[in-house]
Amino acid sequence: MPVAFTLSVIAAGSAANRILHQGATIEDLQKIVVGLVVFVLMLFVSPLLVFIINLRHQKVTGVFSYGELADQVGRQFEDKWLDNYEKFGSGALEATDFSATTDLYQVVANVHDMKALPFELRALLALVVTTLLPFIPVVMMMIPIKQLAQEVIKLLV
Repeated sequence: MPVAFTLSVIAAGSAANRILHQGATIEDLQKIVVGLVVFVLMLFVSPLLVFIINLRHQKVTGVFSYGELADQVGRQFEDKWLDNYEKFGSGALEATDFSATTDLYQVVANVHDMKALPFELRALLALVVTTLLPFIPVVMMMIPIKQLAQEVIKLLV
């Protein structure tokens, strides 16, 4: 995000210069903003898209492999402890089988929770917002102060 913000500050400064000295319009600013957002997304997100196919493959493989292992361990656990509970009594809870089975099931749950994308959509949104922040003063420059004051007064009243 700091690099995206820095690139955005440079582009916003250039856009502000064009607006002040060359009379650029909102349409020109819109092209710059859209182009910058697309560039930032291509620069920071597109390299991560390479991993999508591998992540999907690993998740499917993991679900089947760990699922089969968890099924076998679960069946052995049930055969040993549930069918013979009277034999072990309350001392059964001190056995390491319970901890090992719980740990295995946690690994299986982690495999099921694997995401297809190597990034969160919230992080993507934060990247876009960070890229757009420096353009707020540029847009404010384009709106006449009188009109801006009237809008603020309408909001307050």
